[in-house]
Amino acid sequence: MATVACRLLRPRTKPSLLIQPILRTAMQPETISPSIIDQEQFEQYAAHWLSVVSETDNPVLAKSFLTSAEERVLHLSFPIQRIVELVSAVGVTQIKARFLLVPGPGEQACFTLALFATDAQQERLSAYYLPDSQWNAPAPRPVLGEQVPRELAGVWLTNWKTVPAITAALFTTSYGPLQGYNFDIKDFVMPLFTGQPFAQQEIRLGLGLHEYYAATPAAEGPTQTFGLVVRLHNPAQQGQSELDEPYFDMSTPCPPNI
Repeated sequence: MATVACRLLRPRTKPSLLIQPILRTAMQPETISPSIIDQEQFEQYAAHWLSVVSETDNPVLAKSFLTSAEERVLHLSFPIQRIVELVSAVGVTQIKARFLLVPGPGEQACFTLALFATDAQQERLSAYYLPDSQWNAPAPRPVLGEQVPRELAGVWLTNWKTVPAITAALFTTSYGPLQGYNFDIKDFVMPLFTGQPFAQQEIRLGLGLHEYYAATPAAEGPTQTFGLVVRLHNPAQQGQSELDEPYFDMSTPCPPNI
């Protein structure tokens, strides 16, 4: 059974911006109230992430990816209605994900991300959406999808699950500390072509780890870099039917992309 990640404290969100929390049901993770954060909160949480990931040995980084049961977070979930709202923004060409560290219990910071829609001029069109839950249960291995083949997505997800330690090096590229990813709008629209009612479906962003030899001396060994993959998930359909859901990942990193 999935376990919720470190229990996030409700952001100090203006009442007019708060989305009502969804109800909890049996066999679901403890949910984080799905919410919209404002620009000030976004900048504060994004700055906290950048500060921590820019340090070589800051223990806050590894702890921010642990659940209350000391297990690694494997993916985050957004209710399908939030995704419908994002792709419905007039003029949207990209959905951007930006990494955040938000307040948790006590002094603990918790990793999460914000999704928002932008246009061709990189202007933000939507609010900043936070996920409603974080899971440590492994997702089923996907079959061949239109964007990412099953085995490739499986390798990335397994790399993240099994990496011995979470360090700043996993979030560092030749452009500097990784702050997020930009997805083409199709990566969020294509999973919606299921022929099934949206109902209580959700979009899950799986946490993955890309491994490759970078443009550095080979003696330094392979490079591992944190990444995201997108998948539609229906909590009401378990087992075989869930295996038919493809993964999508045609994202570009930030930086250098803004």
